Amino acid sequence: MDVQGGGSQPGPDDIPASDLVYRWIPHGFWNKKTRRPNPNNFRGLESGGVSVEWSRFSDPETCKNHSIDSSDVGVVQLGVDKVKQIDLLKVKHRPEPEHPEHSLILAENIDRDILQTKLELVNICEWAIEPPNE
Repeated sequence: MDVQGGGSQPGPDDIPASDLVYRWIPHGFWNKKTRRPNPNNFRGLESGGVSVEWSRFSDPETCKNHSIDSSDVGVVQLGVDKVKQIDLLKVKHRPEPEHPEHSLILAENIDRDILQTKLELVNICEWAIEPPNE
């Protein structure tokens, strides 16, 4: 599948605000009491970006299966519109040869507390696949 050019295929920046992105959350990276993801799930935000999977090419189960141990993870979904409402965040499609769904949440030229930005991302996460009970 050629996702980078021509015809109706999306370009690298064309993730519609109405779409979703998914991210698998490894065991131990959610609060046991509140069941909320840990802000450390968004490491890389301040550098190369946070890898996510675009709903046009993926779904929660596929995302879960991309994890190292799919029996021990949950999957969150984030509305692209909500991500883009957080100061200076962008969601860009960056397909890889074996992963056309690969996309990035980027904080370009961010000049604010990165932890606060990660907490805002946590607040808009919704579980698409609940993590296993401890």
